This record gives sequence, structure tokens and C-alpha cells, in this order.
Amino acid sequence: MTYSKLKEILNKYPNCFKTVKEKEEEFDRLVASIEKRPISFCRQGNRTN
Repeated sequence: MTYSKLKEILNKYPNCFKTVKEKEEEFDRLVASIEKRPISFCRQGNRTN
């Protein structure tokens, strides 16, 4: 794949190569900016008992 083809794909689909965590963080920032206050979201962690 050439650089220009990859650049074209990334311009067309900017979220294509983002991880789920990056997408969640972007969504959290969007919600916080709409609500105009910081929001803490609870997420399932990798804790073991």
C-alpha cells in the first residue's frame, strides 16, 4: 500500500485505526464538553479478588 493511498483512507475513515480505549476517551471528552463539567465514567477493570 502506498503512502498516498493510506493517507486517503485515513482522511476518509479517521477512526479506522483507533483502539476501543481511544474511541471511549474521545466520547468521554465529547460528553464532558457538552455537559460543561467533568464526568467520571465507571468501567470494568482487570481487578482480581
